[in-house]
Amino acid sequence: MILLSPFLLPAFAALLLPVLLHLWQKRHVVSTPFSTLRFLKAVASRSRRSAKFQDLFLFLLRFLIIAALVAAACRPVLPKNIARWFGAKTQRTVALVVDRSLSMSLSTGSGNRLDAAKTMAETVMDSLSPGDQVMVLSVGRTVDPLVAQPTADHALARRAIQSIKPSQEPTRFEDAFREVRQALARAPVGTKEMYLFTDNQEAGWVFDRNAMFNDAWKTTEIHALVVCPDDLNPANATLGKLKSGVPYVTAGGVVRGSVAVYNFGNNVFRDVLTISCGAKDVGKRTVEVAPNSSQEVGFDFIAPTTLDGRWASCGVRLSGDNLPADDRVDFVLPIATGSRVLVVESGTGPDRTRSGFFVRKALEIGRDCEMKSIAPEALTTEPLDGFSAVFLAGISQIDDRSTVRLERYLESGGTVFVFPGDATDADGMNRIDWLPVRMGKLTDLPAGRQAVFAKVPDHPVFVNSWSAQNPFPALPQRRLVDLKPTRDARVLLTIADQPFLITAAHGAGQVFFLNASPDRSWGDFPLTASFLPLMKQVARLSGARGIGDTSFLVGDPVPAAGSLTNSGPLTLTLPDGSKKPVPKNAPQILDSIPSLGVYLLDSESEGTVHAFTARPDPDEGKPSPAPPAMLQDIPGLERVTGPAALQQWLGEQRGMTPLWPLLLLVALLLLVAEALFANAAAKQRSLGEAKHIATGRLNRRRAGQPFREAGLNPTETEAQ
Repeated sequence: MILLSPFLLPAFAALLLPVLLHLWQKRHVVSTPFSTLRFLKAVASRSRRSAKFQDLFLFLLRFLIIAALVAAACRPVLPKNIARWFGAKTQRTVALVVDRSLSMSLSTGSGNRLDAAKTMAETVMDSLSPGDQVMVLSVGRTVDPLVAQPTADHALARRAIQSIKPSQEPTRFEDAFREVRQALARAPVGTKEMYLFTDNQEAGWVFDRNAMFNDAWKTTEIHALVVCPDDLNPANATLGKLKSGVPYVTAGGVVRGSVAVYNFGNNVFRDVLTISCGAKDVGKRTVEVAPNSSQEVGFDFIAPTTLDGRWASCGVRLSGDNLPADDRVDFVLPIATGSRVLVVESGTGPDRTRSGFFVRKALEIGRDCEMKSIAPEALTTEPLDGFSAVFLAGISQIDDRSTVRLERYLESGGTVFVFPGDATDADGMNRIDWLPVRMGKLTDLPAGRQAVFAKVPDHPVFVNSWSAQNPFPALPQRRLVDLKPTRDARVLLTIADQPFLITAAHGAGQVFFLNASPDRSWGDFPLTASFLPLMKQVARLSGARGIGDTSFLVGDPVPAAGSLTNSGPLTLTLPDGSKKPVPKNAPQILDSIPSLGVYLLDSESEGTVHAFTARPDPDEGKPSPAPPAMLQDIPGLERVTGPAALQQWLGEQRGMTPLWPLLLLVALLLLVAEALFANAAAKQRSLGEAKHIATGRLNRRRAGQPFREAGLNPTETEAQ
């Protein structure tokens, strides 16, 4: 017999209670004068012998009650071979949960941890009897129910274990515990066991454990065991999220960025960071990170001149260590191949007198922009799909039909740049929901140049033009509109402490509002050196703009953004080259990203319309397990490390039959017996005393009457 709760053995000291109780209740003899006792001595002797027996029996019952309760609290169990002698049921229902997350691919010298986990799961299978039932799950960020319900088909379970493949998902245990609890709650009578084979990373336990291991878990009486393949702590470095310093890439252009490097080892990490763009290595950077710390490492490179298509696939990698999968981070950048913009301007006179004259001249410079100009009334019929940006240059108002068409254009990923002017109807513009501001009255500024400050200096609109070292210059502005940005708007520039350049996202598109007229009526901004690069930068950004986010963690869902929800048939190309159709109007491109690398979304008519990458979770590179204190409050949870410890644990626990329910029943029966016997003894004593004292024998003797027993003559009676 084995005790599962041996720490309660000191409770057997409670057996002293009945001893103390009987000593405290010992009767004290009280002397009382009486005429004669010679006929009561024999009766008293018989009463004392009866009382001693009754007291001893009550003491034994109370002793056994306490002993049974304490023994039940220690949870004794019988091994299967002994339990069978008594005809006990010893069926086991076992859940095998194997962690397939990225960290389980970590090499420890003799293989990786996933292979060791599968071998130990086979060890548990070897301990099962033919009638025992088993279920098999693999877990990463999501749960894969390989054998979803307990079955006695052990061959099926073994095939399921061997079919588990390593994934690149992060570690999450919550759903696995939930599925095991639900399945084992319906299991037949017998022991219920859960084996979690994992490297036991702390990130896997980041959930509400009190809500999971609640009364429902305790009622199911699951005995859970965390089985770790080893207790090694090999050195490992991981690349985290990458930040790009440019919004797009051009052939032969400069690309800047930074990447986080995590060192989970106890020694200084030194390596060489290699940067690639397309199929070429374009740069290297030395890395040195202190033990158990992280560092953000900057890099830059010259993009190849052979870039083609709409997206450039780039990457940053380390030389490689015990976990190669987390030593590379991919990123994608849209390729700026030219833009096509539409300028909507007022006026029908000479070219110079129209409101968009300076805007058109700025956009015409160079060969990277194709431009078309229309009047405001033509905006209701002009097809907008072929333009990357629409510039509204000082027009008076936008009619309802044009407002709706521009809103759809924004939702599909387009860019709208708005200049107010003297003729602009503020009330009419304020009725447009997608504008990032609400317009007030026009105010005059003091004479001279007005200081301009960048509120978001790292915004893509300032890249390659202005920075902290090259700030936006002061401007000769004479007038401003009182503006109130909307809740989702961002103020990029201020002038004279007033909003100057404001932006907001709308759908997959972007809206810009510049608090300056496109002509010289509000100031000479169109003649300054800042006007041209600002117009060109907005045009380039619109031509290189992607659709939605471009970086996710493995296991994350990928929503369909912008016009993708209304596009025709789309095909997703995975990093391994396989293709997957994306249904029309699907709310998500992927429910869960399966692996690291670059994903391309292709349209039959437009080619690659979107690209995104999947990066590893940095927590997966941390090889050390969760601290024991994190798991100590989980009921029925134990932990072993290594195959030898698992074998020992199975040898001690294999097929155990619980005895504590039987002991609790015995304690209840003893309690009932003690109560019945105590009441019967008390009643017998009270009746006995009344009988022997109230017989009348002594009274008749005193009256001179002979005392006779039945069947005796007077002489014999007197002799007595």
